[in-house]
Amino acid sequence: MHKPNIPIRPVVNNKNAPTYKTAKKLNDILKQCLYLDNRYNTINSTSLANDIEKLTINNKHRMITYDIKDLYVNIPIDETLKITESQLLKNNDKHKTKQIIAILKTILAQNYFTFQDSIYHPNKGVAVGSPISGTMAEIFLQYIENRHLK
Repeated sequence: MHKPNIPIRPVVNNKNAPTYKTAKKLNDILKQCLYLDNRYNTINSTSLANDIEKLTINNKHRMITYDIKDLYVNIPIDETLKITESQLLKNNDKHKTKQIIAILKTILAQNYFTFQDSIYHPNKGVAVGSPISGTMAEIFLQYIENRHLK
């Protein structure tokens, strides 16, 4: 029997990473210090169905959905750090923002993971399995959405 050539995408447990606890704490701090409006997101399919039911739709409307292939490994770290800093400065002082960004740079540089007894350090993207990765992806995606989907 022929097996299709399907790439293996490992599920990564990041709990033993040196920066895991710091990333988890910083993620909580970022959520308190940043305003992420989630304007173009939905919580789940039920919420989406309820929201769609309330809309008045005509022939000029289109509904689209995006699925980003390999999202975390394609988040541009430097650009996302600049976006994060800009967002933080809106509601926080320069000193606090500078501290958060410094710690964030350190955490994002520790993008190591193990798979099949080998250690990998990708040269781009955020660490799959890190507590901070989802927030970093959300910051970058909301920036793109707010800039291009109005």
